[in-house]
Amino acid sequence: MHVVDDANKGMLHNAVKDPYSSTLIHELLRQNAGIVLSEHELICELHTLLAAGHENASSAPHELLQELLDELAMVTDLTDYNALSKLPRLNGVINVTLRVFPLAYEMAREVGPGGVTVPTTAFGLLDLPEGLHIEIPIRGIHCGQPIWGDDAMTWNPYRWDHINLFALMELRFVACIVKRYALTTDVPMDGVQMQSTIRMRMTNAWVRFERPHQK
Repeated sequence: MHVVDDANKGMLHNAVKDPYSSTLIHELLRQNAGIVLSEHELICELHTLLAAGHENASSAPHELLQELLDELAMVTDLTDYNALSKLPRLNGVINVTLRVFPLAYEMAREVGPGGVTVPTTAFGLLDLPEGLHIEIPIRGIHCGQPIWGDDAMTWNPYRWDHINLFALMELRFVACIVKRYALTTDVPMDGVQMQSTIRMRMTNAWVRFERPHQK
């Protein structure tokens, strides 16, 4: 962790010296222009980018690709967040993919000095003592039937048509890929095999990127 911390601090400091580049770290700094996050919190965000983002791929069924292309054809500026956030099919594909196949399937936290009181829906205010170890079952929450209903495990982007939760960077990234490449795979959505180590990853679903003009 010390090695990773030092590497992240170095990348962060180098990015501050060159504010006009277009890496994810530079985008993170631009989003933090009002100094919302401290340097320590920015380092923690970089941990997340490195752990969850270094090997990721997602795809949509063929019948949705044309809908995505039709939506993106109306957007000329992929840096326009207001335009991207109003595209229901783009938002739906991103949200449902990260819900059913979250990169991190669980997280752990430890209560800091002095303890903390947190509000909960089921139990009211809970006093958590210092040193308490908490595990957060992310995929269990994402796919729990009490929350999502009987079709909790169904990959259905249409359920998100009226919900918009995701950030500018994610929208830009996916919009750029879908608009510039044709994505295909031979593995159906219900045939994807998952492996959980530090994070969740697909073991049998490879996605091909092809330029639209290529056969």
